[in-house]
Amino acid sequence: MKNLNTLRNVFFTSMILYLTSCTNLYYPNSINAPAFSKKGQVAVNAGVGNKATNLQLAVAVTDKKAIMLNYNRGKYDLKYSYPAFIKGEQTIFSHVEGHQHSFIEAGAGLFRAYNKYRRHEVFALFGYGTSNSYTNEYNKQGNYFRFAIQNDIGVETKVLEGIFSIRAGYLTLKGEKSNEGKFEQSSCFLDPAVTLRAGWKQIKINAQAGVNFPFDFGFNEDIEGWINLGVQVKF
Repeated sequence: MKNLNTLRNVFFTSMILYLTSCTNLYYPNSINAPAFSKKGQVAVNAGVGNKATNLQLAVAVTDKKAIMLNYNRGKYDLKYSYPAFIKGEQTIFSHVEGHQHSFIEAGAGLFRAYNKYRRHEVFALFGYGTSNSYTNEYNKQGNYFRFAIQNDIGVETKVLEGIFSIRAGYLTLKGEKSNEGKFEQSSCFLDPAVTLRAGWKQIKINAQAGVNFPFDFGFNEDIEGWINLGVQVKF
């Protein structure tokens, strides 16, 4: 029984150490891929995912040029307890962790409709965000600037759309950790994503999955991805 309790304590301690390591400051937003085909089009996206809420706007200002504005906000709080036996007596350990962030981004770029169905667009993006993450052991907060080039290739019909996107850029994060002091981190990154839409003409269900690959794998404590589900209105 003593050995069993020891193994149980080791297991729960390992789980706590693993879970407390997953408190990144940076979480990527979903990609705004409007798939424009002509001047005057406006695309509005609203969606939620496992990390945040995304609000996105894009406008085709000419027959080749477009602008966009993206907003991303995330928050979560996690609290739980687990039992452990120390010297034959049961003890209840508690764990707390949480995160919140806000990010706003603007961009401008070019788009082209090769025919009735094929779409291609490229955007230059610049964004700024603030973030805070905490556990029982520490609190860390900071702000970050992000520059990126986004490339979208897709197919659009009245009912279905499919888009493959690559967002590549550079991110700089400055912050402070309660038990370590100030820090600064920078990294190039690559974000591939797939977007699927289904509906009719102007209104479609919008689903996207993507993942963030920093070139410096010490930048975040684990690799982050996103799944976003929402609605796009394009008119």
